[in-house]
Formats: sequence, C-alpha cells, structure tokens
Amino acid sequence: MTFLKMRVFLYKLFTQPRGLRQAWLLGSDVVRIGPKVLLKHHGTVRPTEAFTMDFVRRQTHLPVPAVHDVFLDRRGHVYIMMDYIDAPELQAVWRRLSLAQRSAVVQELVTYLVELRALSPPDPNAVQAVDGGSLIDVRLGSEPFGPFAAVDDFHMYLGHTIIHDRLASNHPYAREALERCRHRTYRIIFSHSDLAPRNILYKDGHIAAIIDWEFSGWYPEYWEFTRTFDSSSWIIPEFWELFKAHFEGQYDDELVMEHVLSAEMTR
Repeated sequence: MTFLKMRVFLYKLFTQPRGLRQAWLLGSDVVRIGPKVLLKHHGTVRPTEAFTMDFVRRQTHLPVPAVHDVFLDRRGHVYIMMDYIDAPELQAVWRRLSLAQRSAVVQELVTYLVELRALSPPDPNAVQAVDGGSLIDVRLGSEPFGPFAAVDDFHMYLGHTIIHDRLASNHPYAREALERCRHRTYRIIFSHSDLAPRNILYKDGHIAAIIDWEFSGWYPEYWEFTRTFDSSSWIIPEFWELFKAHFEGQYDDELVMEHVLSAEMTR
C-alpha cells in the first residue's frame, strides 16, 4: 500500500463511524494497521519522537522500529506510522524467564545503552531534544520544557536551588549526597528516559525492539539511571537491581536528589 493510499485509508478509519473495525486497537494511543504497520496517534504525540527514532536507527545498532511517515490532522494532532514489531513486552514475560534469561536480557540492554551513551552531542553543554527543541517527561508534568543552554539551567528548572535552601531543615539525611551533586560536572548523554520493561519488546531470547522514545533527548549523564529507577523499580524490582548492577555508572547521590525533588516539587 502506498503512503497516499494509506493516508486515505487512515482518513476513512478515523472519520467513519465503524472505521476502527478495520484495525486492531492495541491501546489508547496505538492502532495496528494490517500485519506490518503501527500508528501512534494520541494528542500528545510530537514529531520529535519520530525524529528521535530515525536518529537512533541511523547512528546506532539499537533495535528501533522504522518510521515510515509522520503527518498532522486538521486538529494539529501528530500521527507516526512505524513498523509493527510482533513481540511481547518484557514486562509480560518477565515472570516466565529464568534467572539466567533475565540477566542476559538486561546485559543486552545495557550493551545497547553503552552505544547510545557514546554518541556525541551537537552541543556538549545543552539539555535538549534530538532536534534541538523542547523536551517532555511525565516526571516533570505534561507541558514541554527547555531547551536549556547548560546543565545548571536545567537543574534550576528542576528545583535544585529550592532543595538546597530547604536542605538543613527538611532533608538532613540527604545533606552529604546533595552537596556532592551540587559540585559535580556532568557530561551530556543521549538518554531514552523511560526504560521500563513495558517499553522493551522481547522475543527468542533477545530484545526485539526498544519503543516509546517520546521522553528521549540529550540529558546529564545520570538521567537514564534515575529515570529507569522511577519507571521500573516499583513494577519489577528485580529488573531494576539487574539494571543497576550492569549499568556503566552508579549515580546513587543523584537518585537521592531525585527522591528529594519528587517530595518537594509538584508540577
């Protein structure tokens, strides 16, 4: 099916009352169109996600679905047409895996991350999306934020200054960790930022795809570590422990900082 015919089909699919009977609904934001195509279409999807997927596919060996098309409807909602990957989420099969299989898949994931983290940023100081624009992350609310010219500006947005002002009275247990963070210099690293087991597709003993790149971008080097804790530790604690054990750096002080920020700041 050509892209023109596909777009005509999609128009009919979403404008005719029974259109959705022609497709398979996989969730609130994705529709499977035929055996090989997936359409992501909820109201907060941005073209940046498609740019990110294409960037990672071109620059690394990470298994990322190929993007075929990106377009907007009359309301300005973004649609991303990509490969459908016929594999279950790691979250769905985790309990059926042996300890050796669990360890192997996490090691494979971390190997991919080493490659991702080796990419050179276009600006070694800036916190930004792959296209140089704003970022999004559920950790920071529903609105886009940034870009930031420097890590200190990003930390200011996160609320680090507020936390340090309240440090003595509210968080004495975290004082040493927070002070160490305050005086560190961080490299800018490309991060997926939502490596929950639900975003890793698993088949035949290997990672079939890493999906949902909407939160990705150029961040301080600890960001992947702390965000993986937030997105996975309470769902599958064993996944987080294996991830932490194999990750190339340990950022326990930064994890304390994120916990304190979450306790103090709401958006």
